[in-house]
Amino acid sequence: MKATRLINGISPSERKEVVIAIEGGLITEVNDEVHSMESDATELIDCTGLCLMPGLIDCHTHTQMDAGKWVPEEIVDRSDKRLYKQSLNNIHTALESGVTAVRDNAARQTPILELREMLRSGQTRGPRLMVSGAAITRREGHCWFIGVTAETDEQLLTVIRRHIKEGVDFLKVMATGGNLTPTSNPRRAQFDLEQLKIVVREAHAAGLKVSAHAHGTEGIRQCVEAGVDSIDHCSWLGRDDGFEFDPKIAALMARKGTYVVPTLSTIFERFSEHPEMLERRLSNLRSMADMGVSMVAGTDAGVDGVPFGRPWREIELLSRSGLSNFDAIKAATSTAAQCLGIADQVGTVVSGKEADLIALDGNPLEDLRALRKIKMVMKSGEVIFNEINS
Repeated sequence: MKATRLINGISPSERKEVVIAIEGGLITEVNDEVHSMESDATELIDCTGLCLMPGLIDCHTHTQMDAGKWVPEEIVDRSDKRLYKQSLNNIHTALESGVTAVRDNAARQTPILELREMLRSGQTRGPRLMVSGAAITRREGHCWFIGVTAETDEQLLTVIRRHIKEGVDFLKVMATGGNLTPTSNPRRAQFDLEQLKIVVREAHAAGLKVSAHAHGTEGIRQCVEAGVDSIDHCSWLGRDDGFEFDPKIAALMARKGTYVVPTLSTIFERFSEHPEMLERRLSNLRSMADMGVSMVAGTDAGVDGVPFGRPWREIELLSRSGLSNFDAIKAATSTAAQCLGIADQVGTVVSGKEADLIALDGNPLEDLRALRKIKMVMKSGEVIFNEINS
């Protein structure tokens, strides 16, 4: 491949007039001499005038959902076949929008594991898919309708060990209630600190990471102290009302390397008529970033009002929260890969990595809206979507 510019996910500056050699789905060389490898290539993809960069990574999605209003009882009644088909449609939409890796953060276990295996075996096409399976929650707790419940420590251990045995990629725990589950309270913790420590201990012993859903400050504090790897939403809601940002907890996040996946796309939709609420969330994120907390892009696609296919919105909102364009891009590429534990495979454009690449019309370092103009998507060296000549 040759392109006019390259953003490699590592350097804050672009490289110009590059050629990338790809063999067996892997990047084998990145060179500034455009003519250096053309004679050896069996195929040349000419991206002259375009910008190449790593494929995007969406670290928070619900692939089995259709971006409509969540009605728990209706979701429970959906067949595995319907959920599988919905996931397949959503990940195809994500891939064509430049997302080459997706983390599904709560889904019915059997159909999501089946889809992941179909992708890994090459029987169907789609982005890399990392799954938690059913989220770990309480009886009538957040996402009970696509989760598995545990009340006691013994029940928690049983659920965790079954998940690990069935082959999930990470554990998702609902540390607080959520806005989309009427029987839960997003401001209140659903598990105590010792129970969260059990989740972390068991997951890490099995080589898995823990992603925790947490809105309330009480639950956020417990997640950080327990040692979860990433906190999704991280809304800093007070126990009874308002916001309660705690700089001491944020500082501990930075020291422990806890990633935050703020899911700003869904906040943008929910607070569209209350911009002051969105700005408060953005201000809290700005404070965390200034303290050294790593921000990661996750759209929450699948929830009410957030369809798949708009990864650019999350990245643009991260920039509004105070991240530079480069750091916002990293949040959806190299930093996201580190959060998911797949940085040895994807997230940067360097020799030895999987050839997950996108080509854009424009330079996102100067204007993030270039991410809305995807011209080509490649996953593992295979061109999935191509409008270069259109």
